[in-house]
Amino acid sequence: MHGADATLLPRGAETGPGSGSGSASGGTVAGSAAQYQWDALNAANAFVTRNGKPAMCLQPALNQAAQEQAQYMASTGKLTHTGSGGSQPWDRMKKYGYTHWGAAENVAYGGVSLGYDQPAAPEKAWENSAGHRANLLGGYKHFGVGKATGPCPGMPSAQCVWWVQDFANPGASNLGCLAPPSSSGSGNPVAAPAPAVTQQSAPVTTPTVGTPQTQTTYQRQLVNLANAYRSNNGGAGALCLNAKLMAAAQKQANDMAAMNKLSHTGSDGSNPFQRISAAGYPSSAQAEIIASGPTSGYDTPASALGVWINSAPHRQILVNGVYTQAGVAKAVSGSTTYWSMTFGAAKEPCM
Repeated sequence: MHGADATLLPRGAETGPGSGSGSASGGTVAGSAAQYQWDALNAANAFVTRNGKPAMCLQPALNQAAQEQAQYMASTGKLTHTGSGGSQPWDRMKKYGYTHWGAAENVAYGGVSLGYDQPAAPEKAWENSAGHRANLLGGYKHFGVGKATGPCPGMPSAQCVWWVQDFANPGASNLGCLAPPSSSGSGNPVAAPAPAVTQQSAPVTTPTVGTPQTQTTYQRQLVNLANAYRSNNGGAGALCLNAKLMAAAQKQANDMAAMNKLSHTGSDGSNPFQRISAAGYPSSAQAEIIASGPTSGYDTPASALGVWINSAPHRQILVNGVYTQAGVAKAVSGSTTYWSMTFGAAKEPCM
């Protein structure tokens, strides 16, 4: 028994006017880490450097954030990025004093009998999954990892190990890394089964947003900019705006503004795929990207697109030729603008 899931927050999309400025790492900081955390870092860096990316370093606040979520998953038996009290990965990072300039999280679990008591098994599972691999290769400087043991879902007599990887680029100059021990690592990782895809539970009622009948100037501008980028970066066909995808995007933009929180999870617990389906859009290929930032700098379509094209996983969605239609929306809360862009591939009418 095993599974995995991934999520990310795009570079430059920290909520509120105090977002990170992309400052450099703060060098070495005091602290220590368990041997498995060094082993997990080494396994991740072996994959990262093999693929032409710079090695990451172990960051103590990210270790704490990852460990909190690992313990929460082990105690609840649920593979999720939503933690105690509804916290999201970036909430937990902030709790432990980490201000980021782009962040991501991978989670996984598996039976001890499948080797998940060692970091090689979840690492291999993540490497074999496109979304998790994109997080690993996202160019992040800092890395944190946690694990916890608890009953396997549906098999209380069996023990599973729950893993969390957190990635981030520091948004403050005092956020440094732990000094590595003189020798760390436990050899080369071994193969493990590819992860299973997990489903979220169905949401309760969602906020009502009518299907738009027209498109605004900013929505046309953003999809035009996205199409130009797609054409110049792989040659994917042009996206057209679809009313149902627009409704799903607007629902989440409004919800994020109401919650004053950047999240793919709606206030009702809905995920992007549930919102797109609830809007009546039938595609099996769906995606959502989001961003937020100070209205003074993030209120234009170009600024939103700039955030997304500077993040590998978001860029991957933007240039994916599978998607043929899109929805674009934004909402403002105080001095923060929230953006949502949804994607689909159904033969639905264009606006």
